[in-house]
Amino acid sequence: MVITVALFFIIAIGIFQHFRYMRNVTILSINQSQIHPFPYAKLLDVRDASDFNKSSVPTSINIPIGRLSFVWEKELTTEDRVVILTDTSFKGRKAARILLKRGFRHLYLMVGTVPAQSEWFGTQEKLDQ
Repeated sequence: MVITVALFFIIAIGIFQHFRYMRNVTILSINQSQIHPFPYAKLLDVRDASDFNKSSVPTSINIPIGRLSFVWEKELTTEDRVVILTDTSFKGRKAARILLKRGFRHLYLMVGTVPAQSEWFGTQEKLDQ
């Protein structure tokens, strides 16, 4: 009984921690047809470099999720508005948590394919040929 209650509280704390960080992140929907509302935002693609080189949203910068904790200062400042671009929600949430812990307060998350993201931002997808 005590172990069950302890396990419940550990899981509850983990869920609370996850949502505590995500409530400070604005989720952008690809399905909404609107013009890119952040003309001065930095577009951060957190996919692997090989995927980024195959196709990417123009003007986006690539910092793979595994390196984000270590090299974010080369491209970003905590005052920047940052749109996190990713193909999976898991990577996007992880990137948001990393940046929030480092003091970022203007974060946006967009999960989807590169062609859909490029269309949403009104740009043409950059392909490596």
